[in-house]
Amino acid sequence: MAALPMLRVRYEFSGKYEERLVDFEQARDFTYGSHGWRPRVIAEGQAVSSYDDLIRLASKCSGKEVIDVLLYIPILTGG
Repeated sequence: MAALPMLRVRYEFSGKYEERLVDFEQARDFTYGSHGWRPRVIAEGQAVSSYDDLIRLASKCSGKEVIDVLLYIPILTGG
């Protein structure tokens, strides 16, 4: 298998977007699945439901050095 690209991860934190480069080993710790109707991990515009799905998507993006990933981190609020 060819080397996997890095992941350019964006997520909202304290009202602003943060961005960092991570490798696939760090992507194992992402919280996959969904929160209501919204997926928690979106890579290259596609909802990703597991680490294995992310690996499959990366293998289809051969030649790319970086894959764009958006993490949705739900915030719990109380009333």
